[in-house]
Amino acid sequence: MVMKSIKKALLILFIIIIIGFVYAFYQYNKTNQSLQNQKADYAVIYTELINEFETNEEKSNEKYLDKIIEFDCVISEVHKENGNINVSIKGNDLTGIDCTFEKNSNYNLIKAKEGKHVKIKGKCAGLLLDIVFVDCVIVN
Repeated sequence: MVMKSIKKALLILFIIIIIGFVYAFYQYNKTNQSLQNQKADYAVIYTELINEFETNEEKSNEKYLDKIIEFDCVISEVHKENGNINVSIKGNDLTGIDCTFEKNSNYNLIKAKEGKHVKIKGKCAGLLLDIVFVDCVIVN
């Protein structure tokens, strides 16, 4: 009787472990959906966004963190890093914006040259030295 209970418990534990591994594998291999066709949570003027973060970082994080933000800007610098393309937007003396474009995004190097005016949509990851955006796309 005790042996049957132990076997049932081990079988249930084994099934739970298998389900956990399948879920973890799915999450690890899940591809990010492009932000191109997703609606932005906020459309902002990038200089006002910078001012908001500098004035009250905590309140700005509550409002913008993990939200999709769209803004017009002028590109200051374009560079590749770890297979991704990063675009820097100059703000004021202390803070700017750093956007990371995934290598599989619609990012087009012809569109994004230093000094070029573009509209960018990305997910806000908060303020480090600059305001960081990930999974960015250029909006047509």
